[in-house]
Amino acid sequence: MQHKFIDIVEIDVLRALFDKFTKATGAATAILDLEGNVLVATGWQDICTQFHRANPDTACRCLESDTRLAGQLASGQKYNAYSCRNGLVDVAVPIVVAGSHVGNLFTGQFLFSSPDEEYFKRQAAEFGFDEAAYLSALSRVPIFSKQEVQKIIDFLSELAATIGEMGATKLRLNAELIERKRAEEALRKQALVWEQMSEGVVVLDNDSLILDMNSAAEKMYGYSTDEMLGKRPSIWLKEDFVGKTAGEISEGIRRDGHWFGEVYIVRKDGSLGVTEVNVVPLCDENGNRIGRVSVNRDITERQQRIAEMQRFRKALDEVPAYIYMKDPQSRYIYANRLTLELFGCSGEELVGRDDTHFFPPDTVKQLREVDLRVFAGEQTFEEIDVYNAESGRRVYLEVKTPIYRETEQRTIWGLLGISTDITERKNLENKLLQAQKMETVGQLTGGVAHDF
Repeated sequence: MQHKFIDIVEIDVLRALFDKFTKATGAATAILDLEGNVLVATGWQDICTQFHRANPDTACRCLESDTRLAGQLASGQKYNAYSCRNGLVDVAVPIVVAGSHVGNLFTGQFLFSSPDEEYFKRQAAEFGFDEAAYLSALSRVPIFSKQEVQKIIDFLSELAATIGEMGATKLRLNAELIERKRAEEALRKQALVWEQMSEGVVVLDNDSLILDMNSAAEKMYGYSTDEMLGKRPSIWLKEDFVGKTAGEISEGIRRDGHWFGEVYIVRKDGSLGVTEVNVVPLCDENGNRIGRVSVNRDITERQQRIAEMQRFRKALDEVPAYIYMKDPQSRYIYANRLTLELFGCSGEELVGRDDTHFFPPDTVKQLREVDLRVFAGEQTFEEIDVYNAESGRRVYLEVKTPIYRETEQRTIWGLLGISTDITERKNLENKLLQAQKMETVGQLTGGVAHDF
């Protein structure tokens, strides 16, 4: 990964250091990144700042010098000395951080011997420089011997290596900081999950002693974490479940790698409850088992609702009427015992079936028409005639009402039907009506005879 030089070193620290270096040696310095941006510049000569780099043509020569120096360093040289086309000497040393070439350290803008004034006069004329001012700036350019320059290069090479090490250290520290922040963020999220989970979580060691509990577990069992540290969860198990549950859990984990089941509990306040428990082994990074994690869901209310529903269904099974429920597609979702006996199927077999499985086509059509009225919001009272080869004609008084979802819109999600077999009553009514008719006819006949 290529790193930006400015991101991995303290530029202000380096600038102060090179200021002191320039004051001590008289040598100009600069640090440039690989894009050519000047990050540090100290002791630059007036001949460069006011003339060579201020004029577009000579500035191109400066750029050429910088580029050639940097290019040769990129090929692996430890340093490079170069006489620029403007007549001065420049030296560049690469700065390498963690194996990556990230920038260059420059010194230069000096001479190895007294300058050739005629050369610089011609250069002043060529580029339109004020000759006197230009030569004055030239007179201030330092002259170093090659031995002095070598010492400067050796120092700067070591300094560049030190900068590289500093950069590598900062990269490592940055990486460690990022990793630490990631770890802290992960721990923060885990802590939020731990505390906000609706399930109660209990962490135990290999001896089944409690190491930690989340707030949901504290609420579920009524004990604080401090109260339960170092204790066994058997404290909240119903007495007849203690030994049995512990044995089942150990065997389940040994056989299947986990245990899942329902556990009856006694809370700290003495109230009873039911929890759905999933126990899994807790392992370290090497896979060694160091304990268990128990995830617990309080299902007390659900079990109570199930028990109430079972009692309600049992009561409906004793009602001498056909009671059933349908979904909006007129498919059965429930029926009591008497209805199941009429249909000749079990409750599981009934769910999802419609009237076409139990009634002749004419009756199915009539029932569906009534169902549609109910799903439109109407409560109906109808007599339904059913004909079949075995039982002949049967008559049912059927009451149907929509079932509403308890929302603001009160949408209809099904219907409730109650049917009573009134065949015998209808037969008695017909017989009574027939008898009444015969009595009337008899009375009329007797009156006519009396007249004669």
